[in-house]
Amino acid sequence: MSPKDLLDVSTRFSAFTKPVHLVWGDADIFFPLSFGQKLAAAFPNGSLTAVPGGCTFISMEFPDQVAAVISTAYEEQRAS
Repeated sequence: MSPKDLLDVSTRFSAFTKPVHLVWGDADIFFPLSFGQKLAAAFPNGSLTAVPGGCTFISMEFPDQVAAVISTAYEEQRAS
Protein backbone atom coordinates (compact mmCIF):
# COMPACT_ATOMS: atom_id res chain seq x y z
CA MET A 1 0.00 0.00 0.00
CA SER A 2 1.12 3.44 -0.79
CA PRO A 3 1.81 5.69 2.21
CA LYS A 4 -0.04 8.44 0.34
CA ASP A 5 -3.15 6.26 0.05
CA LEU A 6 -2.99 5.27 3.72
CA LEU A 7 -2.66 8.89 4.79
CA ASP A 8 -5.58 9.86 2.57
CA VAL A 9 -7.85 7.19 4.06
CA SER A 10 -6.84 8.11 7.60
CA THR A 11 -8.24 11.61 7.14
CA ARG A 12 -11.74 10.11 6.77
CA PHE A 13 -11.83 7.90 9.88
CA SER A 14 -13.82 10.51 11.79
CA ALA A 15 -16.63 10.28 9.22
CA PHE A 16 -17.11 6.55 9.83
CA THR A 17 -19.64 6.41 12.66
CA LYS A 18 -20.33 2.68 12.88
CA PRO A 19 -18.69 0.73 15.70
CA VAL A 20 -15.01 -0.11 15.25
CA HIS A 21 -13.49 -2.48 17.78
CA LEU A 22 -9.81 -3.38 17.66
CA VAL A 23 -8.20 -6.40 19.30
CA TRP A 24 -4.55 -5.56 19.92
CA GLY A 25 -1.69 -7.42 21.55
CA ASP A 26 0.14 -5.58 24.29
CA ALA A 27 3.50 -7.30 23.68
CA ASP A 28 4.07 -6.38 20.04
CA ILE A 29 7.37 -4.55 19.53
CA PHE A 30 6.50 -3.43 15.99
CA PHE A 31 2.92 -2.30 16.67
CA PRO A 32 2.82 -1.10 20.29
CA LEU A 33 -0.46 -0.82 22.18
CA SER A 34 -0.26 2.97 21.89
CA PHE A 35 -0.70 2.62 18.10
CA GLY A 36 -3.91 0.66 18.63
CA GLN A 37 -5.16 3.18 21.15
CA LYS A 38 -4.54 6.05 18.72
CA LEU A 39 -6.24 4.15 15.91
CA ALA A 40 -9.30 3.36 18.04
CA ALA A 41 -9.49 7.01 19.13
CA ALA A 42 -9.50 8.14 15.49
CA PHE A 43 -12.99 6.66 15.04
CA PRO A 44 -16.00 8.33 16.71
CA ASN A 45 -17.29 4.94 17.88
CA GLY A 46 -13.93 3.18 18.29
CA SER A 47 -12.82 0.93 21.10
CA LEU A 48 -9.99 -1.46 21.84
CA THR A 49 -9.43 -4.69 23.73
CA ALA A 50 -5.82 -5.37 24.68
CA VAL A 51 -4.73 -9.02 24.82
CA PRO A 52 -1.92 -9.60 27.32
CA GLY A 53 1.09 -11.21 25.67
CA GLY A 54 -0.27 -10.78 22.15
CA CYS A 55 1.86 -9.71 19.21
CA THR A 56 1.30 -8.99 15.52
CA PHE A 57 -0.71 -12.07 14.59
CA ILE A 58 -3.12 -11.87 17.50
CA SER A 59 -5.83 -13.95 15.83
CA MET A 60 -3.39 -16.82 15.35
CA GLU A 61 -1.80 -16.52 18.78
CA PHE A 62 -4.97 -16.07 20.82
CA PRO A 63 -7.90 -17.23 18.68
CA ASP A 64 -10.19 -17.88 21.64
CA GLN A 65 -9.78 -14.36 23.00
CA VAL A 66 -10.30 -12.80 19.58
CA ALA A 67 -13.40 -14.92 18.98
CA ALA A 68 -14.78 -13.91 22.38
CA VAL A 69 -14.34 -10.20 21.58
CA ILE A 70 -16.07 -10.65 18.21
CA SER A 71 -18.89 -12.62 19.79
CA THR A 72 -19.43 -10.02 22.50
CA ALA A 73 -19.41 -7.17 19.98
CA TYR A 74 -21.90 -9.02 17.80
CA GLU A 75 -24.24 -9.69 20.72
CA GLU A 76 -24.04 -6.06 21.86
CA GLN A 77 -24.81 -4.86 18.34
CA ARG A 78 -27.75 -7.23 18.07
CA ALA A 79 -29.16 -6.07 21.39
CA SER A 80 -29.10 -2.40 20.42
